[in-house]
Amino acid sequence: MQQARILIIDDEKLLRWSLQQSFSRENHAVVTAEKGMEGLNLFREHRPDITLLDIHLPDLSGMTVLERIKEMDPDAIVVMIVAYGDIQTAVRSVRMGAYDFIEKPFNADKLNILISKALETVALRREVKELRSGCIVRSSHDGLDVRIPGDGVDILEVERRLMERALESAGGDYDRAAGLLNITADELKYRLEGGGTPETGGRSEQS
Repeated sequence: MQQARILIIDDEKLLRWSLQQSFSRENHAVVTAEKGMEGLNLFREHRPDITLLDIHLPDLSGMTVLERIKEMDPDAIVVMIVAYGDIQTAVRSVRMGAYDFIEKPFNADKLNILISKALETVALRREVKELRSGCIVRSSHDGLDVRIPGDGVDILEVERRLMERALESAGGDYDRAAGLLNITADELKYRLEGGGTPETGGRSEQS
């Protein structure tokens, strides 16, 4: 599991401690908050890769905290912590932009799988942003990072490969793969079929 910055917002002290210990053993950088406002301040300060957010908090509702986090960063990966059986609220949070949800009490294996998939999402989105900013970061055979100018490679082809990777990671699920890349499922299908982007009619903007 790659290293990440993780924020835990939950009013249960034992749960925060347990998660922090577990993630720290995996060499993740972990910060925790007991209340919603404290969590929002920590999110603003640390910009975590993943936020674990309890639905029920002492000061603000988890849904309110989710909404404010998404206002600060629409691409934020937020995993909601819900009470067992509170599926309706969990589904509503996903519709509001949460990445996924997990029920208490936690299944350790399920949580680890969820965090691993969330980290894959973070990595893929970073790669896409780097491509679209006009450069790609690669690791050479000796482990050094190499920056390649955008005009030195076929950006559309590399993006296509990223999309294929996302689709494979999502088990062939176009909706989930599109979520990894922060695009729509229709756009993903269009571009994988060789159409480029709907806005450019299959041509790059520079052509």
